[in-house]
Amino acid sequence: MAEVQTRAVILMNGFDLSGFLKTVDESATQDILDATSFDTDGAKEFKVGGHEREFSAEGFFSYNATDAFSVDKLFSDAFSASAERLFSFGMQGAIGVGEIAVMANLLQSEYAIKEVANELIMTTFVGKTSKGATQSPYARGIWLMSQTVTGAVNGTTVDNGASSVGYFAHVHNTNSDGTATVKIQHSVDGSTWADLIDFGAVASVGAEQAVNTATTVNRYRRAIVTAIGGTTSKVSVAFKSAYSG
Repeated sequence: MAEVQTRAVILMNGFDLSGFLKTVDESATQDILDATSFDTDGAKEFKVGGHEREFSAEGFFSYNATDAFSVDKLFSDAFSASAERLFSFGMQGAIGVGEIAVMANLLQSEYAIKEVANELIMTTFVGKTSKGATQSPYARGIWLMSQTVTGAVNGTTVDNGASSVGYFAHVHNTNSDGTATVKIQHSVDGSTWADLIDFGAVASVGAEQAVNTATTVNRYRRAIVTAIGGTTSKVSVAFKSAYSG
């Protein structure tokens, strides 16, 4: 069934880009290498090589000299410093528990500004997924939580139907006025819970990734977020189970 896109949520390193971007493209390529030799009787032989995913987006220019996380500063700093950025994309619109969450660790490969007289200033960026020293490149999972939190909030329980092995998770704290502690818990019965991932304190306008390929994840999962010191935080938690690298 066809779907019409009216809204998407795009987060990068704890910064909500949704109000600035108007297009997002995700593409994947796989190298197919010609391994044909003289003894193959005319039939070509191929081997699978490396693969990559690329994200590109177009949006509106924004710069504020006093805002370290304005759109221009975010993209310019990432490009000039060759810094990796945690990128999460809610392709189905406003983030809801159980909806698709695309998670990537990006190295930015392109940033451009286009200016035309009497037109809006536009920006584009391109990033490629990267397996860094401490980050993993890509996973597609679901959202466990995305809401404004004051105090402690237990997220909605998600039933995976069965246990699994391995996980990939992203957390973004997109509010600028407060740090929040974030955990992902799991349970065999949906009533008795144990910590699976403890992200600790996630700073305002900050993001964290956690990856594991060996730990058993019980059938039920949820996020727990606590805003620290009476502050308010907007926290989004994405999770993929059965991650094998």
